[in-house]
Amino acid sequence: MNIKLTAAILALMALAPIADAQVPAETEGTITNIVSNPGGSVTLTVMDITVTVPVGTPVSTPTSKDIGLAGLVNPTAFPGRTQAGFLGGTAIVLGNAAVDGVITADSVFAEPAENVVLGIVTPAEVGDPTGSLRVNGMLVQFLNDPRIDFDVPRNDLGFEVALAAVVPGTAVAIEGYYSTETNTFYSFLLEAVEVPALNPALQVSILRAQGRTDRGELEVRGGVSGITGAGGVTVQIRQVRPNGTTPLIGTVAAILDPLVPGTATYRFLAQGVTPFPTTVFARVVRAGVTANSDRVSPSL
Repeated sequence: MNIKLTAAILALMALAPIADAQVPAETEGTITNIVSNPGGSVTLTVMDITVTVPVGTPVSTPTSKDIGLAGLVNPTAFPGRTQAGFLGGTAIVLGNAAVDGVITADSVFAEPAENVVLGIVTPAEVGDPTGSLRVNGMLVQFLNDPRIDFDVPRNDLGFEVALAAVVPGTAVAIEGYYSTETNTFYSFLLEAVEVPALNPALQVSILRAQGRTDRGELEVRGGVSGITGAGGVTVQIRQVRPNGTTPLIGTVAAILDPLVPGTATYRFLAQGVTPFPTTVFARVVRAGVTANSDRVSPSL
């Protein structure tokens, strides 16, 4: 445990009567029981730890910010599984523990399992379902469930690609869970390397944004797609202020990718950024066309 966290816990317990003590708690493990309570709250058992999930507690999954308690207790089995809902899956709970050991959750993250594969797309086999593919010879299907739903396949620059373009020989990364009952990997994410974007228009992405507020350090990485014409590509990094203005933080020259025409990558580094931005986005202006990335909050 982090020394500072330990000290904070001890200080908190010193200030409160032991019968009323609440200390920060976190647990990650197998969901062994799920019970709906009168009034709408939920009781989870994670491994052998009792977790109370009050009404209104956010419940996130790999593709949803909040499925609500109704999604958490939904008994419908996920594809390829026979266990009810998230039972037997994994939960990450943040909250506070009482002296009796019961955790009251501030947030819950849940998924059936956490499996990741890096590899290559291999040829389909006779009888494979429509819309599936194989990675390293393993059958992969894409989740279609409101609790964890596959979005769209993307390339390594973050842009949507056509699934038909992810052909044998393509390097990919997939995330999801594997079912021993169907010998199938159920994926909620697929990232394909060096596959052109589905949309040919000018696009810019942010793949990662992080910083240190004490030093004003900011790093932003991403990609550009749909580049036409001659000349270099300049990426602007802008912040979003509370008043809605978007002043420029700085610019960086993108590096063209020789393997995928019309694409480029960039890495922006800056120090002494003040005030430090809570939200940033990337912008590219080319031949009178402006493309903006999604707005993201730098991780600290």
